[in-house]
Amino acid sequence: MKYIFLGACILACSQMFSQVCELNLSGNISDYHSDFILSEAEIQNITTGEIFYSDQNGDFVIENLCLGKYNFSVSHPFCETEIFSVDLTQNTTVNWHLEHHIVELNQLEVNGNLNRINNTQNESHLHQSDLEQNALSSFGSVLAELNGVSTLESGNNIVKPLIHGMHSSRIITINQGVRQEDMEWGVEHAPNLDLQAFDHIRVVKGASALRYGGDAIGGLIVAEPPKFLKEDTLTGKIQTGFASNGRGGLGNFLIQKGFEKNLAFQLQATYKRLGDLKAPDYYLRNTGTEQKAISTAFYWGDYKQNFSLNYSYIATDLGILQTAHIGNASDLANAINQQEPWIQDDFSYSIDKPYQFVQHHLAKALFEKRFKNLGKLEVQTAFQLNKRQEFDVRLGERTDIPSMDVELKTYSSNAYLVLDKFDHKSVE
Repeated sequence: MKYIFLGACILACSQMFSQVCELNLSGNISDYHSDFILSEAEIQNITTGEIFYSDQNGDFVIENLCLGKYNFSVSHPFCETEIFSVDLTQNTTVNWHLEHHIVELNQLEVNGNLNRINNTQNESHLHQSDLEQNALSSFGSVLAELNGVSTLESGNNIVKPLIHGMHSSRIITINQGVRQEDMEWGVEHAPNLDLQAFDHIRVVKGASALRYGGDAIGGLIVAEPPKFLKEDTLTGKIQTGFASNGRGGLGNFLIQKGFEKNLAFQLQATYKRLGDLKAPDYYLRNTGTEQKAISTAFYWGDYKQNFSLNYSYIATDLGILQTAHIGNASDLANAINQQEPWIQDDFSYSIDKPYQFVQHHLAKALFEKRFKNLGKLEVQTAFQLNKRQEFDVRLGERTDIPSMDVELKTYSSNAYLVLDKFDHKSVE
């Protein structure tokens, strides 16, 4: 009798296990941004290592699963791989979404036709290679490489971009997504940005500049930092440059670290120094420059929801040619008629009066949230501190007192809703 009872228990258990291992998981895989189907998506059961694929309609079925919790890795070309968890207690149907349209390319240029036409926007671009080739130039001088952009110069060190004949407050500069608040009241006030801190710079002319303010009559300069790493890896870059005229150079480094759990960090720093510039027969006294800059950023999240923090600092000493320092119309006439500068000296790295010392701090927090079948919400808050000291040639006790010593603090908060549901008509 006991053998009969034991056999019945074994049969009942086998039937029970066969029932719980006959569960099915079915579903559909589509683009989170636009709901377009994603065919041939790879679905890997992390527990067993089995791999399945979605069909032409984005559908899939995984059969003969047992009771329990499963983790599935889902990937598709040009998508970030996502991990989905399922607690399987019965036949289950799921809808999984990937972000298909976000594609980040590194050192790869793709040429093609744009299926979206915007006649109100006219853009010119400077890429990373352009910035590296002009590493020792000033921010304004590099922009002159673009069509339609010229410069307004007060010596070699102070260069302002000129677009449509306008400059200063008629041109808005966007630094890491924040409107740069510099003291730009005169022609001798140049943009205070570290050229090496950016991966890409574009100049926008037309109605598209209105997003950042109605006073961008001349145009808009958008300086974009390097993108965060979205994978567990560590990269770095070291750049050096040397200039014979000025006997100086720069050193720049960038470290980027990505972590497994949607974390990323990057750190960048630059030091640049040049001495007196040289004309064919003499040195231009007091035309040196010294610049120190550092920037850091932290990122957490994914394409659906993320948060980032940025901080940057730059301090620059700008020497001004001593023979260009004038106090009245007679000094100007004498300087123009002089065949050679009346102040000449041997080469030097020292920066004497007249000169400018400018500092700029920027701290920014950005939150992004993507809504399915709608678009992306961006909420940003920023703080900027700009300090400027200008030293002129003065006598007596005032020699070390700046003729201008000002401080500008700016707080800003912005919210944007980007409706981009219809930006892409198809997914292949």
